[in-house]
Amino acid sequence: MLRKTHRNKETQTHKSIKLIMKIGLYRYNLPFINPIKLLDETMESRSGLLIYKDGGWGEICPLPGFSYETIDEAQDEALTYIHHLVSGTSYFPELPSVQHGVDCMNSKFEYSQEEYDKFPPNYTFLLGNPKEITYNWFKLIDNFPHTVKIKVGRHSLKEELKMLKEICKKSPDVKMILDANGLWTKEEALSIMGFLNKENIEYIEDPCNNLDDSDFVSQQTGIPIALDQLLRFCPITDWGNFSNLKAVIIKPSIIGGSMACNAICEQAQLFNIKIVASSLFESQLGNYNIREIARKKLDCKAYHGLDTNKYFKYSVFKNNSFDVDFRMLSTIYEHED
Repeated sequence: MLRKTHRNKETQTHKSIKLIMKIGLYRYNLPFINPIKLLDETMESRSGLLIYKDGGWGEICPLPGFSYETIDEAQDEALTYIHHLVSGTSYFPELPSVQHGVDCMNSKFEYSQEEYDKFPPNYTFLLGNPKEITYNWFKLIDNFPHTVKIKVGRHSLKEELKMLKEICKKSPDVKMILDANGLWTKEEALSIMGFLNKENIEYIEDPCNNLDDSDFVSQQTGIPIALDQLLRFCPITDWGNFSNLKAVIIKPSIIGGSMACNAICEQAQLFNIKIVASSLFESQLGNYNIREIARKKLDCKAYHGLDTNKYFKYSVFKNNSFDVDFRMLSTIYEHED
């Protein structure tokens, strides 16, 4: 039977749940160390769902301002999926985040330090205001990374240009991935990109909020671009029309299950476009799942944007392990034998 429970998370124990649970849906709310500004919203914490079946974990984690669906809509569909699963009937989720979570659950990824170390994030991610980003970059002075991803478009052009020039001054050979999230106008993008040495730019993700303007500034400046949020508005058949498209950013929580992600990867390989598996500030478990998808299912080698765990105050894993810490979760539904 499908049973709703109201246990307080402090009274839950890993042992008791492990003994009786076959299918479960749980919710977490993880605070950030510092508030994070994404587009027009400043988030102090991240909420998501963990779905479980017979040893497999998936995460369902739409991001406000980026995903089509809300967390509550995703939770409703996850419960519908579980109802069909328990009753032995077929149901294919429609929401991308639920498709992704169910796919991961059914894949039954193994979580271990050995597996994690095989595929570490291969570039550093810096987030914050220009002063914070510059300070955090200077802290790496003894071992500057070759590639760094930086969020831009959230502060004045003058402040951000100064920040980028300081980074290049301290590390002249650095390759920067700039993630603008479509926040620059065409004129702003031309202005700031025109002052940068294109040799220091790997690519810019969504410099403007539409495809035509993003392609235009790339043509004018010679700086490559990547499609992230704009990917959903650009049919695969149109990729060849871009003058300098270097990468596509695959965020499974937005794109959906393995069928949708694989279709994008196959086309990207035809155009010789880099595939980047990336995250939406999922929990540590969800981040690990995307890492495994990138490594085992999408064949995107070492290109992935997953250096986000450092911004969370707590983890859904127990200390020094990859075991789920049920004290960090609230139970929505469990199915028992």
